[in-house]
Amino acid sequence: MTADATLYTKRRPDLPGKAPGVVGVRMGTRHLLYTLQCEQCFTTEEPEHLVLMTIHFHARSRDGANPRLCRDCRLAANPGCICDGCRDDAISQRRERAQ
Repeated sequence: MTADATLYTKRRPDLPGKAPGVVGVRMGTRHLLYTLQCEQCFTTEEPEHLVLMTIHFHARSRDGANPRLCRDCRLAANPGCICDGCRDDAISQRRERAQ
């Protein structure tokens, strides 16, 4: 699904002309692969298809700022949110911790 998460100690620069948090691009075997970075903990991922990304924007930004965040950072930044994305993320997080 996604490549192993890589940890960085600082924020990598966004690629010019791309959405915030897109920090790399390379040619895969059949199409471009994008590297996405969490703007809070700096974890990166390179999903095979962008629809599979886990580092993304929150659907309901409260304060107008809408950083690209990994699941754990997104849940911590939006406690008690009941949108579908947060609900699904919280369920997945609980399942992983139970294993």
